[in-house]
Amino acid sequence: MILLQLFGEFLRIGALAFGGGLSALPMVESAAVRHGWLTRADFPQAVAISQSAPGPYLIISAVIGYRVAGLFGAAVATIGVFFAPVAMVAILERQLSRWKDAPAFKAAVSGASSSAVGLLAATATRLTMTTHLAALSGVLAALVALILIWKKPNPLLVIIACGLLGLALPL
Repeated sequence: MILLQLFGEFLRIGALAFGGGLSALPMVESAAVRHGWLTRADFPQAVAISQSAPGPYLIISAVIGYRVAGLFGAAVATIGVFFAPVAMVAILERQLSRWKDAPAFKAAVSGASSSAVGLLAATATRLTMTTHLAALSGVLAALVALILIWKKPNPLLVIIACGLLGLALPL
């Protein structure tokens, strides 16, 4: 029953995750907390663990699935979260090339993009505020974003530098 619940929740999240996996994190957090799979305080750690592996943000589904039901839970949650987008792309692939210049399609994409930016900002704020170093985390996140935008350093070096800074901070 838990595997079906994991699959259903992550199928729903995958179907609604417009703008990429990061925009889905509020839905993932809500489902995980509602079902008792994680606490709000545990969620930032689950995000951090999921980001230690290469791949999209929705790999967090595997982290949560593994915590809930082991290896089968990780597999079921991961299949669930990626099933709907893959199926939609496979079904709509030919239609999208026909619709790409239609004003209504452009407006829908623009609206989805705007909502994704808002969800990203809400997610970043929520993740920052759940840490006991909330103010420092927010300042550091803003500083890193500015560095990435203006200086365009190698992202791997930024990840390594942030990891070392995280180790150096008194947690």
